[in-house]
Amino acid sequence: MRLGYQDSGFYGESLEKLASIGLGWDHAAEHEWGIKGLRAKFKTNDKKMGFEAYKIGENTLQSFELPQSGDLSCAVLVLTSQDFSDSSAEDKVRHVLNYMSRCPQGLEETDLKFKYWPLWDGDNFALIMEDTPNSRLVYNMFITAFRKKDIAFHLGGQINPFAGTGLFITMYSRIPKEVIQNSLKQAKESQDMDKLMKSNPAYIRLHVLQDQWKKDHPNAATPWDYIFLGNPRFNNEGKLSLWLNPNHQDHLNANWIDEQDIQDWCDGKVGAVIKSEALWDELCNAECKNANLSSISYRLKHFRGVTRSHLLTPNDVYCPDGEIMQRGTGFPRKMQVRDPVTGMKRLTEEMINAVEAYIKWEYYRDFRDQIQYRGVKVTEYFNATRETQEVVWGFFQALKAFGLETCPGACNTPAVRENFSWWSNLLESEAKWELLQEYRVTYEPWVKNGFTEVDRCDYIDYVKRDRDNDWYGSDTSRAFESAKFKSIDLSILEETK
Repeated sequence: MRLGYQDSGFYGESLEKLASIGLGWDHAAEHEWGIKGLRAKFKTNDKKMGFEAYKIGENTLQSFELPQSGDLSCAVLVLTSQDFSDSSAEDKVRHVLNYMSRCPQGLEETDLKFKYWPLWDGDNFALIMEDTPNSRLVYNMFITAFRKKDIAFHLGGQINPFAGTGLFITMYSRIPKEVIQNSLKQAKESQDMDKLMKSNPAYIRLHVLQDQWKKDHPNAATPWDYIFLGNPRFNNEGKLSLWLNPNHQDHLNANWIDEQDIQDWCDGKVGAVIKSEALWDELCNAECKNANLSSISYRLKHFRGVTRSHLLTPNDVYCPDGEIMQRGTGFPRKMQVRDPVTGMKRLTEEMINAVEAYIKWEYYRDFRDQIQYRGVKVTEYFNATRETQEVVWGFFQALKAFGLETCPGACNTPAVRENFSWWSNLLESEAKWELLQEYRVTYEPWVKNGFTEVDRCDYIDYVKRDRDNDWYGSDTSRAFESAKFKSIDLSILEETK
C-alpha cells in the first residue's frame, strides 16, 4: 500500500455530520489500477449501477487501538481491510510502524486537529489516526457505519486532468439523493455508450486483429495492445471518440481517437496513433514478432560487442568450436582505479572486458545447448537455466565481496556496469542477441545500426534538448556518445530551428 499524500481529508458539514474520508493519492502504480480487489473483499454488487454498485455487502473491516510506547510516538486508532485477527500486539505495532514510516511526521488534519496516515492500493486500505477526542469520534462513527454496511468504496479526483484519483470511504446514507440519482443516470448513459463502442466496426476489427496476431505469434504482444480503450463520447463533430492509452507508447500515441483513427491503426497508417512508419515497422517486425527481441530492445544501445578473445592468455587452448578447454589466468590483476574527477572507485576497462567476455560466454553456451540439445525453439522466448543463473550469481557475489560493485541495488537501478544486477541482465540479453544473429532471427535495422528506432528518436531529442543537463542519466548518455550513434542524420534539428 502507498500513502495518499495528495487530496486526502475528511469531508462533511461538521464533525458530527462527517460523510466521507478521502485517502488521497500519489504518483504510484498502486493508485492507478482501480480497487477491484478491495470491492471484492467487501462484496460490492457490480450488477447494480451508480453509487449502488459501490455499496458494501459484507463487513470485513478490522479495527484496533495501540497505546503510545517506546516505538510508537503516539497512541493510534487503526481502520483497515487487512486481516489482523490472529496477529499479536507486537505484530500490529510492527505493521503500523511500517505504514507510518512512509510519512513519519504524518498528515495534519487542520480542522479536526489530529495527525493521520491514509494508505491504500487495489486490494487493501489502512487509515491510522492519532488518538484524540475528534479522531476517536471518527473512528467509532465509521466502525458503526461498516457494521451497518452503510459504506461505499469509490474513486474520485480533481478536475485537473494531470491529478490522480484517490480512494473515498463514504457513508452511503449521507450521500444526497440527487447525487445518487445523478450517478444512476450517468451509469446508464455510460452503459449505452459502452454498447455503442463495442458494436463499432472499427472496434471489432481491432480485436479481431489482436486475436489473429496472438494465434500467429503466441509468445509475443500485439501491435494493437492497449492498457485502456474506452470512455466513449461524441466529439464536437458528432463522431464517436475514445480515449486510447496504448501499451507500446514509444511507438504509439496516447490520444483521443475516432473510428477512422482506429481503422488507420489497423491498416498501419501514420496518424493519431502510429508515430512514424519506421516505428510501426519496428513494432510489427521486432517488438511484437519475437518475445526475445522485445526483451533485448531496451538494452541494445548498451551492448559493446566484447568477444571471448578478451579472456585469452598464452595458456588458453581452444577446441574446434572455440570453447576454452584450458583456461589461463584470464582476468587482469588490476581490477579497480579511482576516478580522478569524482574520486570514486570504478572497474578498469580491462576488468570490464574480462567480465563481459566470461559472463556472455556462460549465457551463450547455455542458450546454444538449449536449442541444440533440449528442443528449445529459437523463435520462442527462452531464458538461462537455473544452473547458469547460479554460476553468474555466484560470480558477481564474489566481485561484490571484493567491494567492486559501486552502485548496489535492484536490477532496475540505471547503472549499467556499476550495478551488478543490471549488468548481469544486460549480458544475458547481449548473449541472446548474438545467438539470434547466428540463427538469423533478428531485425535487420538493429543489426545494421546497433540501436533501435526508439533509440534513434531519443538520441535526436537528447542532442536537441538534454545533452547539457544529462537528463537521461549517465549510462544512457554514455551510450548516446558512443560511436554507433554518430551516423544518425541530425538535419531534422536544422529544420526545427
